[in-house]
Amino acid sequence: MINKWVRSLSLVFVILAGILLGLFSALAWGAGDFIAKRTVDKIGPYVTLFYMFLVGTVLLGLLTFFVIGTAGPLDRWMILVILLSSILGVLGYFCLYYGFQIGFLSVVSTITAAGTIVPVGLLLLILQEWPTRIQLLGIVLIILGVTLVSFKRQPEISPAILKKRLGVIPAIFSALFFGSYVVLIKIVSLKTGPILPIFIVRGMGVILIGLTLIYRKEMTPPPKATWKYLLAIGVLDAAAFLAFTVGITRTLVAIVAPLSSLFTLVTVILARVILKEQLAFHQKWGFWMVLIGVLTLSSQ
Repeated sequence: MINKWVRSLSLVFVILAGILLGLFSALAWGAGDFIAKRTVDKIGPYVTLFYMFLVGTVLLGLLTFFVIGTAGPLDRWMILVILLSSILGVLGYFCLYYGFQIGFLSVVSTITAAGTIVPVGLLLLILQEWPTRIQLLGIVLIILGVTLVSFKRQPEISPAILKKRLGVIPAIFSALFFGSYVVLIKIVSLKTGPILPIFIVRGMGVILIGLTLIYRKEMTPPPKATWKYLLAIGVLDAAAFLAFTVGITRTLVAIVAPLSSLFTLVTVILARVILKEQLAFHQKWGFWMVLIGVLTLSSQ
């Protein structure tokens, strides 16, 4: 009887931890992406990415230095998985930030958030995780709600707006890259812990984006006015990914991944508060669908 209660309490703790970690990553990602969009518009995606990766590398490098002893021995297969996941992560970031530059923030973030379907679907096959019916309903409501909240009609379709719709293409690739990255990063994190793989991704990003900047002859310090934004983006993104990786490693991916997709909702709220944007009727419906989806997941 006591063992049954202990197992029940453990399950409740795992689910609650997954919800909290997923929501935290959503808040940090949402705020970070909102700041990133405005920074990308000023200095471009390459410079923004480079310094975002650099800040994350320094912060996570310090954490890695103190906890590296907890990582198990790595074989050749695991090293290959780490390198592949790092490349996928960097490609996902590049497509996301490039989409921010050429497309609508709401459209790009929505498609990227929908990429949670990729890890959930693949992990059902690889790691045999399966959400309950109620959790599955919550996942569907969240994805639909995020889509409605992020979409806003344009009264007039100008050539500039049509051109911005090209942001859909890098957003799709970003969703696919990030979705595949999540699957691999969970496998790696189970072996090494959550910090090391995130650190390697950012280190790989510094190298790859840095080489790109050198090739493009754009390796110059950013304007001083943007440093505080670059620092904020780096800290928020590293914290979000750390919380997300801990969540998918220690709790259920089927809970953490959809909740983390709420970063789009956070972006919309920030736009409403800071930029005084109004929610359309269908966006309000999406907002309530997201809340109901979160409550549905929280009740399990």
